[in-house]
Amino acid sequence: MSAENQEKTSTPKLYIFDGSAMIYRAHFATGRRMSNSRGLMTGALFGFLQTLRSILDQHDPQWVAMTFDAHDQEEAGQSMRHEIYADYKANRDAMPEPLRDQLPYFAQLTRAMNIPTFVEPRVEADDVIATLTRLATDKGVDVCIISGDKDLMQLLTEHVTMYDPKKDAWFDPSSAVEKFGVEPALVPHVQALAGDASDNVPGVPGIGLKTGGQLIAEFGSLENLLANAHTISAKKRRESLIEFADQARLSYDLVLLHDDLDLKCDLDDLRLSAPDHEAFFAVIDELEFNSLRRAYEDWFTARGWPRPERPALKKTPAQVIASPQLSLLDALGGKPAQEVIPEEEITLEGMTPDGKTYEMITTPAQLDAVIAALEAASVYCIDLETTSVEALDAEIVGVALSWAPHQGVYIPVAHSYEGAPAQLERDVVLARLKPLLEADDDKKIGQNVKYEWLVLGRYGITFNGIRADTMLMSYMLDPGKESHSLDALAMECLGYRTLTFTEVAGKGKKQVTFDQVDVEVATRYAAEDADLTLLIADVLGPKLQKRDTLQKLHDELELPLAIILGRMERQGICMDPETLHAMSDQFETELADLQAEINA
Repeated sequence: MSAENQEKTSTPKLYIFDGSAMIYRAHFATGRRMSNSRGLMTGALFGFLQTLRSILDQHDPQWVAMTFDAHDQEEAGQSMRHEIYADYKANRDAMPEPLRDQLPYFAQLTRAMNIPTFVEPRVEADDVIATLTRLATDKGVDVCIISGDKDLMQLLTEHVTMYDPKKDAWFDPSSAVEKFGVEPALVPHVQALAGDASDNVPGVPGIGLKTGGQLIAEFGSLENLLANAHTISAKKRRESLIEFADQARLSYDLVLLHDDLDLKCDLDDLRLSAPDHEAFFAVIDELEFNSLRRAYEDWFTARGWPRPERPALKKTPAQVIASPQLSLLDALGGKPAQEVIPEEEITLEGMTPDGKTYEMITTPAQLDAVIAALEAASVYCIDLETTSVEALDAEIVGVALSWAPHQGVYIPVAHSYEGAPAQLERDVVLARLKPLLEADDDKKIGQNVKYEWLVLGRYGITFNGIRADTMLMSYMLDPGKESHSLDALAMECLGYRTLTFTEVAGKGKKQVTFDQVDVEVATRYAAEDADLTLLIADVLGPKLQKRDTLQKLHDELELPLAIILGRMERQGICMDPETLHAMSDQFETELADLQAEINA
């Protein structure tokens, strides 16, 4: 088949998606072990959404439509083609159960994106595509069909093309001639002769696509061929056409697409428009597609579609503690370094979520109160904010701690942007925290504790007494999950959307290191991370305990192994460059010999 490397024209088009084909392709192409915390397999949905966004982004259509087969009706033999021929598609395997379980979500997602979605009773998606194609071309709008299905080639004209995203291939009328030997309008006549094993269309025995194309090209139509079958010189072919004439006509009725469905839609109804954010992200969250949530949020914004935004982060003067509820440090007996009564009321609206208290620690008295609370606590979380995700290069910018639900503190020690407020010295803070962090008291919880262990080790602190690592707990409970990040776990376990790193530090070339993030914003971000980690551990802990072997594995193997791996990373390995260069030369010689052998 001929394939264009790029779209020929910039004329506005209606893009019609063969959704059922996309579903199957995504199922077999995407990792089939993906699942959410409830055990629902989600790989096909993930791949489907990735492909859909890619195509819309690449082609930016003005009009768009999504079609799906009514799978249940088809498999129950209720389509109009089953009424014609009861054995239509009878040889097909049943849809895989993991894919069937995902079916309801595909149309939910596309409709929430405000993509007109068609699932019509008694007909197949191909008939819907044919009807939408006719409606568009009748109004002078070109059509692009997103599919690689050869059955749709009968629709190709100078105004109708097909695009196969898997092969990145374009198809036009010449593609039909190349594959079937006839113009697109005659493709059903050829298919009626050749049949189709995948759909159990019988055709005429002994006649394939090549022969069928030659016969239709010579006689002009199926009926003319059958009427003149007696004139064909080849005996077996002549006898087969005469004997199976009615079967050929039946096959024609099965493969011919119907473009006269009553869809009750106008072209304006197919215009691509802004999504229903609430509905779309409700499904995304149910599927636990955390990385896709962020990708689609960014994509919707880039397209200029408004979306619900979290309240803007409002800054407050440094060292001022303001909260809608009792100050955590006040409850412990500590007091702010200074009490400021501003001319205008200062609140943490947009900074601290309702029902949570996140506070910044900037004085020795406050630090004393925090240490006293940690000593008295039965469990607490520590989360370091640093200048790098690479532990061996990271410098500590601040320390976040939480020892009670919905509460947390942040101790900034190295925010260095112009105008940064006074902060406690890093060495002083770490020296005060060192006895606690080195105590073998089984009180500390973290998210990826190996990172904290490595970073603290660079400051002469041996991180001990670790009770749990939420990232390891999540992996042990569901190793096939898409993500075990804190953002993902917060949504999965708590139904809570975190303040993300890119929201506070930017992204791409505009991203800054954490020491350049405003301390007020950093307080909300870091204290929230510590708080959420503690809350997530409370959710995942009982799940591990119900499976005693997993709890034992976490305590006796995974946690100790994380520290062993940390030691290995810190120690590194010795390399002999001369030996490596010698191996490289040897491999190059062996590859050259192999290539010469293959060429020969």
